[in-house]
Amino acid sequence: MAPTWEKASPAEHRCMVVEEIRRQEEASRCARAVSQPQQGRWMRWNGIAKKKISWSELWNMESNRLSFIIKATYDILPTPANLHLWLGEDPACSLCSAPAGLKHILVGCKTSLYQGRYTWRHNQVLRCLALAIEEKRTATNAAPLNAHQEVRTSTFIREDLVLWSNSCRRVYIIELTVPWEEAIDEAYERKRLRYSDLAAQAEERGWTVLVCPVEVGCRGFVANSTIRLLKEVGIRGQAQRRTIKELATTAERSSHWLWLRR
Repeated sequence: MAPTWEKASPAEHRCMVVEEIRRQEEASRCARAVSQPQQGRWMRWNGIAKKKISWSELWNMESNRLSFIIKATYDILPTPANLHLWLGEDPACSLCSAPAGLKHILVGCKTSLYQGRYTWRHNQVLRCLALAIEEKRTATNAAPLNAHQEVRTSTFIREDLVLWSNSCRRVYIIELTVPWEEAIDEAYERKRLRYSDLAAQAEERGWTVLVCPVEVGCRGFVANSTIRLLKEVGIRGQAQRRTIKELATTAERSSHWLWLRR
């Protein structure tokens, strides 16, 4: 419990003043954001953990990457749609001719989808997640298990990751999505329902099945569902913070690459 002002020390007084100023500034920033239809869209993001960037990271970050992170978050990059709004230029996507806002470029372009650009980004983030889980699995039990075929029978659905234990008869079906941040809740429900039949088949065979959709936003914001999974498989503390940072950085850097090659 925080001390009262009368009982606080000079150092605690400073901390209390700083905290109050920070609270007021945050309230003012949120009030402005609510009135901004485009730059304030982040106010509608649900189920997303706060993204923390330290001063040392800012100091060492390349200027073009920092610019992308800030402008992508507030959707003020010079996309064709924004340039049309600002300067009256052609709003068409250079790849598919559809109106090209940032959402279209990062997650909605059919040509980028067919060319495998989004799959490439997905796999980059998936590899990062898989390495973290594999490191934990190896530390827990170095011997590989062989029950996967028993769980996968009678399905043509391809999941991203499966983690299981023969002794506990417990299976985690992990499905990653790298969506537009405003669509994270929708992506979670869609993937959860996608594997409901598979989970029911495995449970009929005596397995405990946990379907774990996880999301990392295309602009590098990690969903709470991903943090829940890390806790569930035993990745906690510093290892969890490191994994979250790596997932966010991988998604953001991959989307930056897509932006540069739009």
